[in-house]
This record gives sequence, structure tokens and C-alpha cells, in this order.
Amino acid sequence: MRTYLKLLPTFITFFFFTITYVDGQSKIDDSHMRESAALRIKKTHGIDVDWRNASLLEISNIELRLDTVARIKREHAITLDWQNSSLQQLIDAEARINTAKRIVQTSKKDIDWKQYSLEELLHMELSLKQANMTPGKVLLTFDNIFPPANQHEMGLHKLTDEEKEVLRKHVELLLITVAQAGDSSRTTQQPPHVSDQQNTTSSGLRVAVIAPSVSTSMEARSIKARLGYMEVSIKEADAVLVVVRSMLFNPLNLSYDSIKELQDDAENQLNISGENFHIYIYQIHSDMSVTQIKHSNYKAN
Repeated sequence: MRTYLKLLPTFITFFFFTITYVDGQSKIDDSHMRESAALRIKKTHGIDVDWRNASLLEISNIELRLDTVARIKREHAITLDWQNSSLQQLIDAEARINTAKRIVQTSKKDIDWKQYSLEELLHMELSLKQANMTPGKVLLTFDNIFPPANQHEMGLHKLTDEEKEVLRKHVELLLITVAQAGDSSRTTQQPPHVSDQQNTTSSGLRVAVIAPSVSTSMEARSIKARLGYMEVSIKEADAVLVVVRSMLFNPLNLSYDSIKELQDDAENQLNISGENFHIYIYQIHSDMSVTQIKHSNYKAN
């Protein structure tokens, strides 16, 4: 077993990079990885990359930007400039394009995605959903608001059906008013553990949840309650909420080819003993690949 462990670094080095020694100092040679990435970019996008003079990180960033621009052009027939845009700018643009498209489908009115921030578009989409609710629809029943087990001690068992309905409507209206007030002020009142970046996502977002452990699952429930996210199946979701624990600065990738890959990576983190919670929002594309649009982290108590 010890022999295998000793050979393992050599095995990994042979396939991915080599280690050379210059003046007694070790130096990692990742030229094979850089050349492979440049060839992949040339084959997929027809772009030449000088892999000899670019770092692996720079080449990876180029590839991600090209992939994002190609996906936007393929799905929306919109051409963006990958050379003069950062990866974050392109991801934000894609999220705004997708949100504007959903708004157009619902409202039947043209929306120029370039004129609005992602937060404004998400607000617009949420308002449309609320406006399209069936008039007179009962959001909360009397028993939803006042659990039957507690109605007797509150004296509510003495009310007639008509009196119960009046009280139900009054409380429902109060709850809606409070929810709307909280939504409009959320940019100035920071919920615990939620960064400014994460706060740009509107409440009412339909999310599929990946939270691999007991503590991450509890944190995911807390986040959903604070931000008003609605947990739904993958097929119904607008995005994926991922909660993991890790000691790394940024444990998950910017994009994955499938939600299964994202879930596998999330499950491989130190979700029981990791020092920090990491909260991610991933946008879901039509081919079920995902791209990271939000990330924040904080200490796990």
C-alpha cells in the first residue's frame, strides 16, 4: 500500500503536468494542459490562443467566455463581444436575456434586456406572476392561519363561518402587505448571512435545491424562508440553489455540463465539517447545463 501511495504523485504528474527543478526550486510545467485547452478552443470556436504565453487560468477564462457567447447566440440569436466582456458580465447578460424572454412570453410585450438590471427584471417577472393570479383565489385557509389545535385556546371556535371568513381575509391582506413591504426594502435591510451580491436575486424565485448534509439542508431551508424562494422540481425550476460546506475559497465551478455533475461535485465537499457555508445560485439552460450567477460564503456556526 505504501508503495502505491509513493507512486501516486508520479502517476498524476505523468498524466497532467510535470515537475522540474530550477536552481533547487520545484516548478510545475502545465504546458500540456495549456496546449490541450488551446486546441480544444480552436476546434470548438475557431479561435487561436497563444498557449505558450498565456497561463492556464487565462486560457480557461477565454474558453468559458467563448462557451457563454456561443450558447447565447445559439439559444437567443444574440451576438456578444467575448473579447471586451468579462465572464461575470457575460453571465449577467445571459441571465437578463433569459429573464426578459420569460417576461415577453407572459406579458406579450417587448422587453429590451439591455435597459434593465437583473434585479429589475426579476422584480418585473414576480409582479407579473402576482398580477396573473386568479381573482378571488384563497391563498390561505382559516386553518392554515390558525391551526385547529390552537383555535380553542384562542377562542376562535366560537366564531361563525361568516366571522371566520372576515378574519381570514383580514389576516391574509395583512400578510400580503407585510410581504410586499419586505420585498421592496430588502436591498436596504440585509438578512443575516446574505451578501449584497446574493441580495440581487428576487424573492419568489423557483429553485431546485442541492444541500448534501443535515447542516447544509437546514441552512438551505433558512435561506428559502428569508428570501422567499419556492422549492420545486428540476423541470419547474428557474435556478438551482446549492448549499455546501468547505474550507476552500470557491469550491464549486462556474459551470457544469449537467445538474448531475453539479450535484456530484457538491456531494464531494466537506459538508459535515467544512469551516464555511457556500451559497450558490446556478442558472439552468435549455440543454440542462448550468452556469453560476451568484456566490457568497460565511462561517458555519
